[in-house]
Amino acid sequence: MRLALAGFMGLLLLACLAGLIYLLSTYPILARPSPVGTPVAWSGLPRPVVIHPQWTSFTAPQSVNDAVLHEGLLWAATDGGVVVWAWATGEVTRFTTEHGLAENIVTSTAVGRDGALWFGTESGGLSRYDGRSWQTFTTADGLPANHITDLAVTADGMVWAATDAGVGQYDGRRWYSHTRARSFFQLPGEQMRALAVAPDGVTVWAGTDNGVARWDGRRWQEITHVGSLNINDIQDIAITPDGMVWAATPGGLKRYDGKRWQIYTSGDGLVNDAVSRVTAVPDNTVWLAYADPAAGLTLFDTTGPTPVATTAGVVLPALRVTAVWPNGLLLTIPGGLFYADNGGDDRLFTAPADLPDQQVTGLAAANGAVWVSSAAGVSRFEGATWRTYTTTHGLVSTATSTTLSAGVSALTLDANGQPVVAFTAASQGIARYNAALDGWQPVVCPAPGPPSVYVRAGLQTADGALWFATDRGLARYAEDNWRVFTTLDGLPSDNVQTITLRGETLWAGTDKGLAFFQDGEWRTALLDNVRALSSGPEGTLWFFNADGLFAFAPDGRALTPIPLPPVQQVYDQLVTAHGFWLAADAGVFFWPVDRAEWQTFPAVDGQPMGEVTALAQTADGRIYAGSSQGLWQLAPEEVWLLRPLPGQERSPITRLVVDADASLLVGTFDGRVYRVRAGEIVIEKPMPTGSERAPVSAILPVAETLWVAHFGGGVFWGAGNIGERNWQRVATDEGLQAAVNSLAVGVGDDAWLGTDKGLLLLTSSEVTICRIEQGGEPPTWAGVLVDRQGQVWGVNGPAFWRLDGGNRMRSGTLVKAVTAVAPDGAVWVVTESGLVRHLAGRRQTVSTPASFAQITALAPADNGALAVGTTAGLYWYDGRAWRHFTAAVGLAANHVTQVAVAADGSVWVGTAGGVSWLRP
Repeated sequence: MRLALAGFMGLLLLACLAGLIYLLSTYPILARPSPVGTPVAWSGLPRPVVIHPQWTSFTAPQSVNDAVLHEGLLWAATDGGVVVWAWATGEVTRFTTEHGLAENIVTSTAVGRDGALWFGTESGGLSRYDGRSWQTFTTADGLPANHITDLAVTADGMVWAATDAGVGQYDGRRWYSHTRARSFFQLPGEQMRALAVAPDGVTVWAGTDNGVARWDGRRWQEITHVGSLNINDIQDIAITPDGMVWAATPGGLKRYDGKRWQIYTSGDGLVNDAVSRVTAVPDNTVWLAYADPAAGLTLFDTTGPTPVATTAGVVLPALRVTAVWPNGLLLTIPGGLFYADNGGDDRLFTAPADLPDQQVTGLAAANGAVWVSSAAGVSRFEGATWRTYTTTHGLVSTATSTTLSAGVSALTLDANGQPVVAFTAASQGIARYNAALDGWQPVVCPAPGPPSVYVRAGLQTADGALWFATDRGLARYAEDNWRVFTTLDGLPSDNVQTITLRGETLWAGTDKGLAFFQDGEWRTALLDNVRALSSGPEGTLWFFNADGLFAFAPDGRALTPIPLPPVQQVYDQLVTAHGFWLAADAGVFFWPVDRAEWQTFPAVDGQPMGEVTALAQTADGRIYAGSSQGLWQLAPEEVWLLRPLPGQERSPITRLVVDADASLLVGTFDGRVYRVRAGEIVIEKPMPTGSERAPVSAILPVAETLWVAHFGGGVFWGAGNIGERNWQRVATDEGLQAAVNSLAVGVGDDAWLGTDKGLLLLTSSEVTICRIEQGGEPPTWAGVLVDRQGQVWGVNGPAFWRLDGGNRMRSGTLVKAVTAVAPDGAVWVVTESGLVRHLAGRRQTVSTPASFAQITALAPADNGALAVGTTAGLYWYDGRAWRHFTAAVGLAANHVTQVAVAADGSVWVGTAGGVSWLRP
C-alpha cells in the first residue's frame, strides 16, 4: 500500500513539475527581456524590394487604420498595405505582400525600441521591418492568433500584440501567449481590442470585448466595472499623463481614476454614446471619434469641476485622431492622412491607389483585359496600367451620393466578352460597356417597381401606361413612375389573378371579385373568384372561377353560367365575334354565341388533334390551334387542317402570338419560332443548340425586333429581315433563365418580362436587361447553369438539381451557392460531401486538403485546372494535387472573394486586401 502511494505521489510530483516547466516556458512569470538589438537607422524613404516576383498586388489603401511618425517618416497601416511618406517632402512609397508584408490588410503599427517598425495584420500575423527586410511572426511562432488588433511597445523593449484570442508578448527572442485561461481568468475576455502603456512605461492596459485588465509586470488583474455589455465592450483604450485610463465603448466613454470607473454619455455633451476611438492629449484631455464618422470629433475635458465637451465638425469624414503633437493633430481620412497644424501649416498625405475601392464586388477576365468592380466604379487592366471608370464615364451615381460613387454591386460578361454591371440601388439599373465609346451606356430601372415578385400578366393601355397583375396588388407604370392599386383603392382583393381590356376600360379579376377602372378609381362589378379573364369584340367578358365558366354581359346585368366540356385541363382561351374557344387536353372546344352547346374537335378524319395548348386568330379572321401534333388551321368550312411546319416532325406547339402585320408567330417545344403569313410559313428562329432547345415560353414582337423566351433556357432577341434575323442571347442573368410567364410591349422598343424571378425590362438597342426591385417572397430558383453538353442545372435553396425536361433529379446539397461551368463543360459545385465535379452524366467528388476553409469562389481554367477561393487563401487544383497560396507567399489577403483565370493562364484574385495577380 505504501509503495503504491509512493508511486502515486511520484507521478503527481512529476506532473506538477511538468506543468511548472510548461508555465515557465509559455508564460513569462520569470522571463527577462533580452537587450534591445542593434538600432535601426533611417536615412530616407525606404525602397520596396520584391521577394515574390510571381505576385503583384493592386490595392486601394483608402482606409487608414493606424499611423506613426518616426525619424521624419510617416508610416500608415492601411487596408491596402503599408504606406510611407517622407514628412519633409511628401514623397511616398508603398509595401505590400510581394515585398514581404504578412498581409495587405494592416490593422496597427508601432515603433520598437530599436527603431524597427512593427505592423499587425488582419489574418497574416505580425510583421517587423528594419529597412532592409521583413520578418513575419504567426501562431507558429507563439502568437495567440494571427488576427492582430493593436500593438504597443513598453520601455523595457517588450512588444505587445493584441489578438482575437489573447495577448502576445515578445522579448526579442520568443513570443509568450497570454490568454484568458493562462491568466487564471484575469483577462476578462478572449478578444483583445486595444492596448495602452501607462506613463511608467511598463504597465500595460488591455481592452477586451468584456472589460479591461492591467499587466503590472508579473500578472494580469481585471479592473471590474459592473454594468451592461455595452459599457464593457471596449473599442479603444488610452491613458493620459495624469494616469487616467480612458475606454471607448458603444455605451459611452469610461474613465478609471485608480479607484473606480466613471461613465460619460450624450448627457455629458458627447454627440452620441457610440464612441469608437479615444486618443490622449498631453494636457490630460482626450479626443473622441464615433462609430458614425459624420458625428465629427469631440475634445473632452474633465480637468475642471465639470466635464466640457467641444465637438468639431470636420469637412473630411475623419475616422479618428491618430496622434497628438504639440503643434497639431494627425487625422485619418479616406485615402490618406491629414495633419491639422495649430499654426496653419496643414498637410494632406494621399496614399497611392491602383483601384478606386478595396471592396471588390466583381472580377472577370476576357479579350486580354481584366475588369474589377467595386462600390466606387469599374477598373480595367490591360497589362500595364489601370483605367478607372466612374460616373463621369457613364456609370450611374447613387441617388444619395455627393461623390462620383457608382455603387457597382456585381459584374459579369456578355457573350462577346464585354462587361455588364449592376448597381447597388434598383433605381440605378444596369450599364453595359461600349468599346467604341470607351464608356458606359446605362439603362436605368424605374423604382420601386411592382409590389411582388410574382408578376402574372401585363398589358398596355391606350395612354401608354403599363399594368402588371401581382398577388399583392395591381401595379401601374407611366412616365417613369409606379403606382400600386390595392383594396385601399377599391379593388376587391390585392390578389390580382388576371387583367384584360374591354374597349378602353381596364378590368381586373381577383380571387374575391371582378372590378373595372373608371374615372381614376376602381369599381367592383361582381364578387367571385375570377380567373383567366377575356373580353369579346361585342363587350362580353368571359372568365373562369373555381367551379366553371361564365359570360358577363356588357351591360353588367346578366351573368350566364356555361357548363364545362369534358376536359381535365384547359391551356388557353380565345374570344372571337362568333363565340368562345377553349384549348384543352382533349382538343378544341367552341361555344357559339347563337347556340347554347359546345362544338368539339377532338379529332379530324380520325386523327386526334392531341393536347391543344394555344389558340390565336389573325387579323384576316383565320383561327389557329397549336397542339402536341403541330399547327392546325380552321378552314372556312369549319374543318381543321394540319399545317406542316418545315424542318419539324410535329413538335408540340407552346405559344401562338399575332403580330401587328396580321401574321402568326408560332413557338414550339423544341425552341423554334415560325411565322405564318398569307398561307406562307417561314422559319424565324431555327432550332437552338444544347439547353437552349427548351420550349418557347413567350414571344413578343416589338417594332422591328422579335423577343423570344424559353422555359429555363434564357431570352433571345432577333433583328433584321423576316426569316433572316441575327439572333443573340441576352446577357446572362438569373431572371432570364427562369420561367417567363408573360411579355408586354413597353415604350419604344422596350420589352417587359414577368417571370417567376420577378419583373425584367429589356431594351434591344442596348441588348441588355434591367431588374426591377420588388418585394414579396424570395424566388424559388437561386440560379441556373448550362454546361457545354446542354445539360441544365438548377440551384434551389441548399439543393442542387439536374434538370431533364420536366423532371429534376437531386444531385447534392450545397454548402454554399458557389457554382461554375468549366470550358470543358464540367460543372463544379460545393456540396455537403465536398467539392463535386459533374461531366457527361458522371459525378466525381474531389478530395480537398484537410486545411480547406470555407469556399467563396470557383474559377475553372482552360486546361481543366480549378482555382478555388476560400476564407483562408487561394487553392489551385490541377486534377491531381492541390497547391495553397496565402498572404505569406504574396497573396494580397487570405480572405478571397473573387477569382478569375485569364486566357494566358494567369490567375486574378479579389481579396479583402485588394486584387492579386498570379502569373504562371
